[in-house]
Amino acid sequence: MSLGFSAKSQAQSTVLEQWPLLADNVATVAVTGITPTTPTFTSLVLSDNSAASGTIPGYSAARGQAFAPLSTGGGWSSTGTPPGPGTNPSRSFYEEFTVLAASGYSLRVDSLILTSAINNSAAGHLGVSYSTDGFTTINEVSGGNFTASGVTQPTGTTGGFPNPVTLPNQTAGPTVNANTFRLALNGATGVTVASGKTLSIRLYYGVGSSGTPRQAQLKSVSAKGASTVACNAAFAYASSSFCQSGANPTPTITGTTGGTFSSTSGLTIDPATGTINLTGSTAGTYTVTYTASSTCSSTQTITITSGSSASFSYGASSYCTSSTATARQCWQPAPVQVLFRLRPPASPWTPLPVLLRRATRPPARIP
Repeated sequence: MSLGFSAKSQAQSTVLEQWPLLADNVATVAVTGITPTTPTFTSLVLSDNSAASGTIPGYSAARGQAFAPLSTGGGWSSTGTPPGPGTNPSRSFYEEFTVLAASGYSLRVDSLILTSAINNSAAGHLGVSYSTDGFTTINEVSGGNFTASGVTQPTGTTGGFPNPVTLPNQTAGPTVNANTFRLALNGATGVTVASGKTLSIRLYYGVGSSGTPRQAQLKSVSAKGASTVACNAAFAYASSSFCQSGANPTPTITGTTGGTFSSTSGLTIDPATGTINLTGSTAGTYTVTYTASSTCSSTQTITITSGSSASFSYGASSYCTSSTATARQCWQPAPVQVLFRLRPPASPWTPLPVLLRRATRPPARIP
């Protein structure tokens, strides 16, 4: 069965991270932008290579990774003690792989390639789910290419948890290509993993046989997609508002440098540095765009205001200092006229003339 893969999506994909699982669970990083991770088990353990397990080791070149609910290869039965998953996969029994985008890079993961089979049982199944938020939200794989799995898959098989693939019975271990499954994540679109974020992929196993030893076998797991430099066009001006009479502002670029600045008509801006010519710009509100690449840009809104007036006036130019409520204009005195007249002395003993004075009284005080 072949679902979910187009020639275009396959051509664009490359191996991002691979887990051979032949001697350990250490990953091999194939491209820049990946932080290597190691898979973990939940309710599953490696085979202990004991007689009860059929002397099957946890890791080998032939089988890859061999595991079961019990180290002896048992514990699959849903009616056992403790109960196992049974024939169909259970959300409680899985191995989790993670793909972590390194700082400064973003990923598109579109497929998971793996080689898997069951030892000593034809009633094994595998369902695959993925999540970008720690499985708060669960997504199912959306089909893939199962023609090389060695088993005729039932109609409606997608490889997701609700519609798992049937695994072949391979007592000598699975064979790459002959027992390889190619599972699509979100069709040809793939899943975007932002810088520093993680894509988690869980492989849920179920085996219907209750006898031992029955081990799931897994090797050559690869996550495919593309790695790109993450978009970071962050920049900022010191303020969001500037006066035309102020100093020309230049933004600080904290993202990828070497981009260009632009804005709408009316704002005079240097495309290389982002410096705004305030006097050459019209007062108003503008959106400044910094473009780091054809697919990476960011914006900031700024406002330019015209110069402010500092003029003011009072109602009069003279006020009384005695007023307590409001300034009140003081009275101005009217001109004073003084007249002098000489008269003869009353007696010879008066040596000097007597001065007579007439004056006009000042007007009443103006309130």
